[in-house]
Amino acid sequence: MLRYNAERNRLDKVHLETFGKSGIRRTVPGQYLSVDPRGRCLMMSSIEKNKVVYIFQRTIDGEINISSPHEANQAGLLCYDTCALDTGWEHPVFAALEVDYTQVENDPETASAPDKHLNYYTVDLGLNHVAKSWSGACDPTANKIFTVPGGQEGPSGVIICAEGRLYYMHKGQRAPLSIPIPQRQGALEQARSRYVVGGCMFSNKSKRSFFLLLQTDDGDVFKLTMEMEVDDRERVTNNVQSLNLRYFDTLPVARQMMLIKKGYLYVVAESGPSMLYHVDGLADDDEFEPWNSFSSSTQADHQETLEPLSFKPREELHNLSLASEVSCLHPLTRTDVDNLTGEDMPQIYAIQGKGDKSVFKTIRHGMSVEDLIASPMGNVPYDKIWSMKRAVEDQWHYYVMLSSSYTDRTTVLGIGDDVETLDDTAFITTRATITAAQMGDSSHVQVHARGVRTIHASGKVDTWDSPAHRTVVAGAANQRQLLLGLSSGELAFFYMDASGALNALEEFPEMSDRVTAIGIGATPKGQSQAKYGVVGCEDRTIRVLSTDIETPLEPRSVQALSDVPTSIEVVEMIDPSSGSAVNFVHIGLKSGLYLRAIIDEATGELSDVRSKFLGHKPVRIFPIEIEGQQCVLCCSSRPWLGFHHPITKQYTMTPIVTGSLVAASPFISEHISGLCGIVESELR
Repeated sequence: MLRYNAERNRLDKVHLETFGKSGIRRTVPGQYLSVDPRGRCLMMSSIEKNKVVYIFQRTIDGEINISSPHEANQAGLLCYDTCALDTGWEHPVFAALEVDYTQVENDPETASAPDKHLNYYTVDLGLNHVAKSWSGACDPTANKIFTVPGGQEGPSGVIICAEGRLYYMHKGQRAPLSIPIPQRQGALEQARSRYVVGGCMFSNKSKRSFFLLLQTDDGDVFKLTMEMEVDDRERVTNNVQSLNLRYFDTLPVARQMMLIKKGYLYVVAESGPSMLYHVDGLADDDEFEPWNSFSSSTQADHQETLEPLSFKPREELHNLSLASEVSCLHPLTRTDVDNLTGEDMPQIYAIQGKGDKSVFKTIRHGMSVEDLIASPMGNVPYDKIWSMKRAVEDQWHYYVMLSSSYTDRTTVLGIGDDVETLDDTAFITTRATITAAQMGDSSHVQVHARGVRTIHASGKVDTWDSPAHRTVVAGAANQRQLLLGLSSGELAFFYMDASGALNALEEFPEMSDRVTAIGIGATPKGQSQAKYGVVGCEDRTIRVLSTDIETPLEPRSVQALSDVPTSIEVVEMIDPSSGSAVNFVHIGLKSGLYLRAIIDEATGELSDVRSKFLGHKPVRIFPIEIEGQQCVLCCSSRPWLGFHHPITKQYTMTPIVTGSLVAASPFISEHISGLCGIVESELR
């Protein structure tokens, strides 16, 4: 028994009861499940012999308890379907379509049309007892039964669906009301009888009205209503006078249908995707398509013949409109697992569906993305990308900067109605860019191998040249700080003052080896500087350094790695378990391994190190934001997204189903909110 938890958007387990000892077998209850409309008990039935009833009780605290199982078993009995009758507040009653095959064993000639009965099982809530209370013969071809509302809402009883016919049947009735299932017009269509394979019931208790939607094996849906007798005082009684059928719409053949009071019909399709339809009308107009409306007040059993009915189906939906489609894979007729695209993981190739709905699908493990724009970039192999705003208070990005370390060049794009190349900016385009960022209120910083270029909103440009015989090999920046690694293994540190000018630290602390990657966290809200930066070196170590202006670049901790770090990002993420912000260090290694650790806010020590192998290429990490959550995008031989799962709250690494992503950056414009990235020779 499950209860829906709206806060966590999940189903929480209330009860777990074992009702069988040996799995799914024909004598283990569970093939059929019926619940009393008032929520007082349920019946589980097996195909053969066994039935169990659980009675529900509420405690003082409002919690639900279930009783021990009450059995209603009978040897030699085959069950075709069950449903719970609506008896108001009287004792619950369950109806079942059943055949006693002991008669067939005694007389084999009756096997072609055995006696089938509608049996009632009454649950005595006072005595905690279940017993068969009534039995009535019915059509041998009956395959499904549906509940009819009872109590103050209707006459109670059941609708029995059989080959080509529908019956209304209830205890105490001399002969059931019967109506043929309409057949499609045409000689070939009328050569066979239809079965009802699915349906649902809808009851409006305030208006004391109800109807059933019944679907045939062709997918045609009919609305079934009942006309009640009126007594001498013109009061509506609970005696059914006639059955009325009206063609509703044609839908995919359903395993299950559910009509929701908010005005939607959910169809769990037997083949292909499930559908959610919006209900535009309930076929209440008597003047619309009168040739598709039928009525019968005939009391006849299955041995009497009825005049067949025919209707004309519509090609388009009239009472429904498609609201949503839930994709699925059933039925799979053939699958093959192979790596035809040369990826890290093999793909599943499947043939799915039947008839004109058959499709060929390629199934990959990962999160799907939608490519909105793909622009070729020619033969230049770009390997870095940044997106920047004009000013910190801007809502949208204005610049996209592409860099190629192979051709030693930079391209600047402007974002407007179109994305186009800008040739009149103050950025240097004849050198490869190490890192770029929008710093301060409205300044832009471009780092290249020979120095740093600061471009102010006024047009003024400040430059800082790297020391003699040394070049910049790595860098990272936030809103107020810039940390660079030089080819000599030294570090250069900058901080931005209120005027927007970059101030350089006079000293250049030396690391243990050549710097390969640098990461620095974003500037915390309400503060002017991040507390720590992380530097990775070629000797397979990373160092946490203080970036506080009072103790600049003082070492805090050292961590040995299994390979050379190629990318480091410090990202503040909300820990769902505690609800507090935690600084995580995301590290990509040359071997394709990804590491994640937590920085202690007080000491700078690294703890809780987790690792995952992402691919055979070096890992590059890019911080991004998706739906308000800080995430990381890791690019190796395939891209991965690291995020806290919204339901499980666990940190999750999921591959992204797209091309070989080289680099990525957030992209927010007036029309698009997503990511921009380099995929092979395209900007997407």
